[in-house]
Amino acid sequence: MIQIFPVSSRHHAVFGWLKSNLSFSFADYHDPKTTSFGLMRDLNDDFVLSLRVFGIHLHQNMEVVSIVLEGQLEHKEAS
Repeated sequence: MIQIFPVSSRHHAVFGWLKSNLSFSFADYHDPKTTSFGLMRDLNDDFVLSLRVFGIHLHQNMEVVSIVLEGQLEHKEAS
C-alpha cells in the first residue's frame, strides 16, 4: 500500500544548530497519528549548521542512514 505524505503535512522544527522537516513525532513535537510507519520510527530532512556536530548519543536497535547532499557529516555512536 502506498501512502502519500505531502510536504505541507510535515512538522518544521528549529533546534538552534539544526533545522528539521519531521515526518514523525520527534523531540518536543508529538502527534499521535505520526509516531511511526511500521518499523520506521524516524524520517527527517535535517539541515545541520556549519561547524556543529551531533553530540555522541545512543541508538538502540536501529540503523541510522545519512545522505549528505553538501559538505561533510560525522556521526558517532556511544558504545
